[in-house]
Amino acid sequence: MKPDLSPSEVARSAGGPRDLRKRSLPLDGIRAIAALTVVLSHCAAATGILRRVYLYSPVAGRLVGMLGNFAVTTFFALSAMLLFGEFTGRVLYDRPAPRLRIYAAKRALRIYPAYWVALVGFALLAGTSAVHGSIFGLVTLLERNLNASREYPGLWVSWTLYIEVSFYVFLPILVFVLARACRARPTSTRIRIVTGTLLGLSLFSFLWAALTHHLPYVDLRLERNLMTFLSWFVAGMLLALAQRCHREGDMIWPRISQLADHPWVCWGAALGINILLAIVGWEPFVGEGRTEFLLRVSLHALGAFLLLLPFALSSRPSVIRTSLKCRPLVWISLVSYGLYLWHWPLINELTRHLTFTWSVPSYLLMVAIILPSGLLIGWVSHRLIELPALGLVHSRSDAVVAPSSDR
Repeated sequence: MKPDLSPSEVARSAGGPRDLRKRSLPLDGIRAIAALTVVLSHCAAATGILRRVYLYSPVAGRLVGMLGNFAVTTFFALSAMLLFGEFTGRVLYDRPAPRLRIYAAKRALRIYPAYWVALVGFALLAGTSAVHGSIFGLVTLLERNLNASREYPGLWVSWTLYIEVSFYVFLPILVFVLARACRARPTSTRIRIVTGTLLGLSLFSFLWAALTHHLPYVDLRLERNLMTFLSWFVAGMLLALAQRCHREGDMIWPRISQLADHPWVCWGAALGINILLAIVGWEPFVGEGRTEFLLRVSLHALGAFLLLLPFALSSRPSVIRTSLKCRPLVWISLVSYGLYLWHWPLINELTRHLTFTWSVPSYLLMVAIILPSGLLIGWVSHRLIELPALGLVHSRSDAVVAPSSDR
């Protein structure tokens, strides 16, 4: 294994020493693995090998498809954990928090410029007829709120960005409400208020998903939005809450804190949740019923919580923690947003020119083409678009949000 990045190397790659203080290399490793899982899962679907695995073993086929979905859950939970973590000091301890204009500028510059370039690139590669949706909706990432019939408008993977941007808008509003509710109250009461609010939001998300999933009178604008998947973000926000309390010496949830010191148990439980869903789950080429969908949404939230728990509440050394800090994974994390944006347009273009069979060699061929090219484009996007865009915001005197807090 190659040695970890030195502090100076990480600072250079992340944009400067200030970013280094905000980064967590093991979480970068988790983000890199999640991005790779999404790419490998989409390659399996595009070549047909996923269907072949499913025909051979339905449980194995469901599990392969399930891990791709779980990677998206991990993205959402990780984003919420890091972003809400910047605001917990204000809510619980009246500490300074990111200014709204700085927060909004960084979120916009983190998401939009690289997305716009990828959207134009997709239109050039596939033709404008393949880019479904209005120009205004696609450019602003509001198309999901405008389009009632098209399940995946624009870039196929951008359905997650519609939800992510909605969370960026929702988070400051939630923080404002929590700060007002917690004003002039003891810390213990504040912790209870925040915990209860987050659990209430998770319950609301579950009920919303139950009411809107596959009902004949509901369109996709209500079914695929932040409210449906809010429990995935709540998982990360609960971890941010616990992490801040532990740093301040306010130990909460002692049994969960003890569980964090046993990472193999947490990760085994997260894997077990996905295996359970694969056993009782949906038919991947038919579609999910309401019960299967609710199980997946709720249990994936729990699985993401368990996966990230050791990194939030424990600093105990482990082989996995050390491995996640290795140089290749940290680098993949840095370019993961570009990889995520571009891998599906590349798959779409590749399948237009080459025929792939339901075979392992065919799958490996696609991975051998898509993964290196996607990483290369991701690196170009990171260096030429994402870092310069974030550099437009100068806020030396303000608390800032870490550039690594997204996918």
